[in-house]
Amino acid sequence: MINEELKYAVESGIIDLAHIKKEIEMKKKESALKKHQYDIWQGKNMYWYTYLPDKLKGRRLIRKKKKEDLEDTIVAYYQSLEKNPTLNDLFYQCYEERVERKTISEATYTRYENIYKKYYGDSPLGKKKIMTLSEHELSEFIISAVYDKKMKAKEFGLLRTVTTGMLKCAKRQGYTNISPTLFFSDLDLGKKSFANNQNKDKKEIYAVEEIQLIKKYVEDSPTVHNISAILLAKTGMRDGECVALKWEDIDFSNKMIHVHRTETTYRNRDTKKYVSEVTDTTKTENGERFIVVDEETINFIRILYQISGKEEYLFSVNGNRIRGNAVRRKLERICNVVGIKYRSPHKLRRTYATELEKNGVPKSVIISQMGHSDFETTEKYYIFDNTELEKRQEIISNAINY
Repeated sequence: MINEELKYAVESGIIDLAHIKKEIEMKKKESALKKHQYDIWQGKNMYWYTYLPDKLKGRRLIRKKKKEDLEDTIVAYYQSLEKNPTLNDLFYQCYEERVERKTISEATYTRYENIYKKYYGDSPLGKKKIMTLSEHELSEFIISAVYDKKMKAKEFGLLRTVTTGMLKCAKRQGYTNISPTLFFSDLDLGKKSFANNQNKDKKEIYAVEEIQLIKKYVEDSPTVHNISAILLAKTGMRDGECVALKWEDIDFSNKMIHVHRTETTYRNRDTKKYVSEVTDTTKTENGERFIVVDEETINFIRILYQISGKEEYLFSVNGNRIRGNAVRRKLERICNVVGIKYRSPHKLRRTYATELEKNGVPKSVIISQMGHSDFETTEKYYIFDNTELEKRQEIISNAINY
């Protein structure tokens, strides 16, 4: 009935359809121009100028002879985002929305943006409209990236996560029919496709003798920064957890450390500068834990209390909390001074797990100390052989009796 009445109104001239269409277009134009964050100005050469957003470069300058043409270009840009965005635009639409909804953190967003820029950002595929993207094109792009850039499995995992999120977002909005699950299951890549870590067992952790050299150095020079190095080695904490510790987290009588905060670092989306701040959560759900420590570790913390006991955070100098990157730099300096090869603080964490397992600590206690959900994770990624060659030779000589 309503459709018949509308048809009659149009045919009889009661409703001017052309006028309504024009009004709709004007409203759409107004809506697009309201989204535009940059000024529009006329130069001395009488041309009209403005900027359009460019997520990779920040912005790009455009100019037109007539203001109306400039506005039409602005409107076309924003409408294209709604109808058929490029992969570059799609990435920022999807992941900025996820940050706003708090389904990912700012730090995760920074990590995803870095991996996106590294592979998609300046490539022709990044500028491609999502609705014209084929599975074959995407497959060839990813396989080429794996082989040409000698990608490691861990980095491929990140790239897969980012790509999966984009495809899910595009599928929800009707831009593509590509199923991320089926796409990656069909991708012709195996374990041997990725670059290998050479001499992994020797590089991943410190030898006991090396830890003893670090400890001796800290004992001779117990500064705030130096003590951070030995505390990492003696507790297996992540460096971000270590620099987020407050004095209220230390139980001197029971020799325990409550880990329930961490430092997170991300790039501010407005200023593009990196920011480090403490969050009241740990890296993983199982990361919150009470670490049991020995008397020697408590003594190092007591020495630290004499230096920074009036500060909010354990690792503070003149009222300023030290950052995780400062801990990494200090560990590197100590290694250089005592004459051993530097490995990151995370390798101290792996050394700690290795020593616990090697000395017969029950699996349940190891995962509790490490903040893992299961021993499989600890065993696969954290436990390595750090026995010195001479000791290995002695062990094998004693073991082989035939």
